[in-house]
Amino acid sequence: MLVMDVFTRRIVGFGVEPAYIEGASVCRMFNHVISGQPLPTRLSTDNDPLFRFHRWLANLRVLEIDEIKSVPYVPASHPLVERLIGTIRCEYLDRVFFWNSIDLIRKLGKFKNLLQWKPTSSVTQRQHAVGKIW
Repeated sequence: MLVMDVFTRRIVGFGVEPAYIEGASVCRMFNHVISGQPLPTRLSTDNDPLFRFHRWLANLRVLEIDEIKSVPYVPASHPLVERLIGTIRCEYLDRVFFWNSIDLIRKLGKFKNLLQWKPTSSVTQRQHAVGKIW
């Protein structure tokens, strides 16, 4: 699970579940990602049946978070999130070996720090940092 602040384009965090994803595991991953962070007022999700699960909806209701649904079957409705997911899949997960979920969370945390680089830094510094992680 990827949680991103679309307004500031900041990655809030990643949720990793090593087994079959169900409604309870989605709630657990989301709560893990937002723990220690300020609560969002709105949350945009896709139309996956996991986000209609009663525990997920109750979790959002208790946290007083408004859910905004994306347009069905249109990935362009979330272009930043779709691009970030594509970047993580193609540029990182296809090239990085990880042992278990803990190792994957650690490596995704490093990648999160890499993606949140300052725009004033040079491209060569960013490429050098990429080489250190891989």
